[in-house]
Amino acid sequence: MIDFFAQQCALFSKGVDGAVKSKNYYLATLNIGQAFNASVMQGLIGWRCGLMSPVESFKKAVRQLSEGVRTIESFSENNCSKDLPIEKAVVISFLVDLPLPTLRINDLRSDRLLDAVLGNGLCRDWDESAWNTGLAQLKQNKRATLAVKTYTAYNHLRKNEGEDLNELIEHAESFFQNRAKDAFFSGGDETDGGGPDNDITIDYRLAAIMKKIGYNGGSAHRWQWS
Repeated sequence: MIDFFAQQCALFSKGVDGAVKSKNYYLATLNIGQAFNASVMQGLIGWRCGLMSPVESFKKAVRQLSEGVRTIESFSENNCSKDLPIEKAVVISFLVDLPLPTLRINDLRSDRLLDAVLGNGLCRDWDESAWNTGLAQLKQNKRATLAVKTYTAYNHLRKNEGEDLNELIEHAESFFQNRAKDAFFSGGDETDGGGPDNDITIDYRLAAIMKKIGYNGGSAHRWQWS
């Protein structure tokens, strides 16, 4: 599977080159996003299955996306934040200690807005108003009950207001396991661990929060690399 996603990354990277030459914004963002996801999947699978450190794959993913954004901005005035998973790259960049990509949240909503607030809040100011807006939007989706519970658990863990950390983390871990049979996550990106991808991926958002609060317990989702 790792080899497969490495091939996918190479394929989509070639697609980026062709799209940039023709200044095709939408084709470029499509290929950049897919190349990013393929690199992230390599890291997640290697991590979950104990095959390799995810660090280099994650760093490659963030750098690919950051370089892609700069390239697109050289020929287009469109807001890349709307069409690329920059909010996910921000969370992953925190894990591997890379500079956080610039993210404009104006055009994001629902779970994407929540990811953006979470990512920015790891190293920048927490935007409580935007978080509440994103959560309210997510609640409007009848299939997103598990997602609402998940993001609520993230926020409780992030704030850590005297609650039992181990209990909060156990809740978050159980919500991740439940993605295997959840329609909302099964219809999302592979990197989110929905459907059959649940057994081969890790909750990298939970990992980032645990790193932020300095948790050193025994969770399988805990980041273990400096």
